[in-house]
Amino acid sequence: MTPPKIDSAKAIENYQILIRFDSGDTRKYDVSRLLDNPMFSLLKNPVFFRNFRIEPGGYALVWNEDIDISEYELWHNGTSVADEDSSYKSRDGAFRQVGRESPQSDSGAMPEHTLPLSD
Repeated sequence: MTPPKIDSAKAIENYQILIRFDSGDTRKYDVSRLLDNPMFSLLKNPVFFRNFRIEPGGYALVWNEDIDISEYELWHNGTSVADEDSSYKSRDGAFRQVGRESPQSDSGAMPEHTLPLSD
């Protein structure tokens, strides 16, 4: 089965990311299991971790030219939010949209582009 494409995503606590797919499903992916791999070590920095973008077409979350996580990995190894506490879906209702980028602010943080969640 081909995994659905990433529609929107947002970083939450403890190196976790909520991902909404174009199928309408929402999954939570725990990035902390990758942090011992030297390739992903930059993600230990919380500011860097939160500054990802969604590759156009919804194929991956991308931090820089060396660090990305594919939609396949996020879909197959993410946990369905329906299987967990549904409060994640309504906590603040803001997700980063696919294919949207903005220049960094003076603080170095990327402003979030949001897409409201619907239940």
